Formats: sequence, structure tokens, C-alpha cells
Amino acid sequence: MTKISEVTEDGTYMVDASGDLHRMEYSTGYMVGVKPLDYKVMFGGDVPKLTLIGRWTDTEDGRFVYWDEVELVDNLLDAGNIARARGELAIWDNLNNCEVRV
Repeated sequence: MTKISEVTEDGTYMVDASGDLHRMEYSTGYMVGVKPLDYKVMFGGDVPKLTLIGRWTDTEDGRFVYWDEVELVDNLLDAGNIARARGELAIWDNLNNCEVRV
């Protein structure tokens, strides 16, 4: 079983019903952070099953890595509005495989 602390690649991951972590590939929509993952979860704690989580390295500093529970939003305008309301720095564009700063 892959632990969150062992993942080194940015992307979206799903925690399946048995607790295993799997990379998910999306080609449409935008991933928007719902809430940050708790450090206890990141280093060995349980993540709620069937949860989408995202790993993102901030391109402005290139060092800070964020882990968030995420949700898929269909269009850019809605994704940006939701992200701003939640205080997010960026969303993830699934088609172009890149961040979009908000």
C-alpha cells in the first residue's frame, strides 16, 4: 500500500475502499482544493475511503508542496470562484496538466 508520504509526483490520487492510493488521470475539468490534509493523515493516518486528494508543488517558490482533499469542477469560471472563496492559491487544469493561479 502506498502511503501519502511516499508520493513524490504532483497529481490527483484516489484512496480506494481498501485504503490503497491510486493515481487518477482526468482530461477535463479543474481540480479545486476542498480542505488541506491533516499532517497526521499525510504521515500514516487514515484518509477517508474514496476520497480524491491532490498533491501540488507551488510553482512560484518551487519548494512548498500542498496536499488537499480536492473536487472536480467542470468549468474554469466556477472553479476559480470556488477556489477564491476557499482561499486557494491555484486550481489544476486537467486538460493542459498545469496550475492556474487564482
